[in-house]
Amino acid sequence: MIFPLLLIAQFEQTALDHNADFKTRVMAISKMSLSRDPGALGPLKRLLLDEGESDEIRSTAAAGIPSLDVSRQAQRQPLCAALRQKALPRQTRDAALVAVSNLGCDDSADLERIAGQFGSRPAAGHRRAIGYAVQALGQSHFQQSSHALLRFLTYFDPGSDEKTVVLAALLHKGKELMFLDPPTAADIRATLLMESRYPANATLALRLLAATEDRGAASLILRFLKNKDAEIATEAAETLAALRISRAKTKIKRLLAHIHEDSRFSPQPGRPDPAGLVERLGSALKQLQ
Repeated sequence: MIFPLLLIAQFEQTALDHNADFKTRVMAISKMSLSRDPGALGPLKRLLLDEGESDEIRSTAAAGIPSLDVSRQAQRQPLCAALRQKALPRQTRDAALVAVSNLGCDDSADLERIAGQFGSRPAAGHRRAIGYAVQALGQSHFQQSSHALLRFLTYFDPGSDEKTVVLAALLHKGKELMFLDPPTAADIRATLLMESRYPANATLALRLLAATEDRGAASLILRFLKNKDAEIATEAAETLAALRISRAKTKIKRLLAHIHEDSRFSPQPGRPDPAGLVERLGSALKQLQ
């Protein structure tokens, strides 16, 4: 939405006026965001970082910053600065986290602090904040954030939703993980073993091994062809194919030959369609031919 410059100046004046009606101020902040005008960044940043402002005003400013036509770096700078404030009100914190979940932060220490401050078994009310903080770590492009995510692999419980988000964030980093010091291979392999009973997390761990081109994990992955869950076994086959592990060809071929006798590939409520899994196994085998 395009507003004349004079109106933008009026919105700014109203938004910053503590004597103005609260709803009028919120509307002015929203209109500045809708304008996409780069000039609105200054006042929105001022409102967001003002610890004397109300939670509602600050959170509205935080939510509006990503709408502005400025660089990602310019957007995340005030949002990440707000997250450094230890007494940040909850509504503002959550709005800033939602915004940086797609932007990341240059310094990921505060994201790690927020994601871990509720304990390894957080109450349901804190999971949203944790999820967005972890997603933001996945968007942060420095080794610091990758090491933070790896620490969370052993912090959160196996099978937990938090672990799922951590694995997805690591997968987003992909090949970047190959250049970490110390290497990540041992952490990802250990996680695969820990998550072997949890399909959502085990499949993500397997994809991580493929993304990081960990051919040294071949023997471990081959064992997962016998996993009790058909989806995990299928994902293991695809990972072996992606890594070009030639000795997996015979095992996948044997698995397909006896698929109709394999109870794992029987229809089960809430689980993937066996026909789709068989098709994926066939594609994995072709990839190894």
